[in-house]
Amino acid sequence: MIIGERIRQARELNGLTQKEFGGKIGLSQPHVAKLENGLLDVDNNLLNKIVFASGLSIEFFRKPTYVDLPLGSLLFRSRKISLKQKNQIVQQAKLLFELHQFLEELTSPIPLTLPQISEDPKLSAQLTRSSLGLGPETPIKKLIFSLECAGVVVLALPKAFQKFDAFSTWIMNKGKRPAIVFSKTESGDRLKFSLAHELGHLVMHLPELNRDIKTLEKEADQFAGEFLFPEKSARSELIPPITLKNLIPLKNKWGLSLQALIRRSYDLDIISNRQYKYLNQQISIKKWKQKEPAFGVPIEKPRSIAQMAEMLFGNPVQIKRFSKDVKIPTKVLKDILESYNLKSPPNDPVIPPIKQGILFNFKNP
Repeated sequence: MIIGERIRQARELNGLTQKEFGGKIGLSQPHVAKLENGLLDVDNNLLNKIVFASGLSIEFFRKPTYVDLPLGSLLFRSRKISLKQKNQIVQQAKLLFELHQFLEELTSPIPLTLPQISEDPKLSAQLTRSSLGLGPETPIKKLIFSLECAGVVVLALPKAFQKFDAFSTWIMNKGKRPAIVFSKTESGDRLKFSLAHELGHLVMHLPELNRDIKTLEKEADQFAGEFLFPEKSARSELIPPITLKNLIPLKNKWGLSLQALIRRSYDLDIISNRQYKYLNQQISIKKWKQKEPAFGVPIEKPRSIAQMAEMLFGNPVQIKRFSKDVKIPTKVLKDILESYNLKSPPNDPVIPPIKQGILFNFKNP
């Protein structure tokens, strides 16, 4: 039996409209709509065309769907991106979360310790740091690792999307789970702030979105600023005169962009509005608005999917066996795994031991 929702997922994963997808498989747009709603029979000839057009396997289209991914992120909802691109992002996130859940069911879920706090952004950030076992005044070197250890599902999309950095949501599937999804990036500092911003949404803002979006976005930014560069440390290290040159060592130390450091200086009244505008003009003149020089800020990768795959399918991962079990083509799996941290040191665990009583036809690493 071919699942219509899987056909829709395959189409949107490839960033195609119903009309565009129909052109590839020889159907009109209305017939594609019927196909996705399970109202059109799929013979072998049509199935082969769908498989060829999507780059997915026959088994993928027979796999039931079971993940509901609500669009909970305020940032994601407010960005001016096309519906086609939004659908593509959501379907990729669903695919990754299904993969994560499949692996987690064969290991053990990480206990959720992420707090939900109804306080002002500054205090919420301080309490969250404490909850995650982070020092109150020290740089966060491994933010994704800390999030995964707190039970947050961090999903890395294998491609970059214009005008999209990240979104967060609470997934109501076999229990309430917080998730952060981010796109491929070449900017470690931009990624770090995006993750902290989305963390602010998860901690402070419940799934229902009844308040003004701009206010909630501002609160998430304030949370991220305090979480990544606590006020006490910021006041002792952001010493006037504030110049781009003077900020570079702080960018290296705290992993924040120059623009975020300038904003932090302004929010703490260390610089005036005139100085704030001047420094941002200098950023624009250097054409650093969209992408600053890295200055040694690394791009952190998630670990959980890769580590669970290594635990279950060997290290290095036996990709063909992995592909057969999850019903995802090897090429797609390879693209996914490239976005994750493979072969992490043995003293850097994230996932609890494999559940007892599960038998495999291969040796665990």
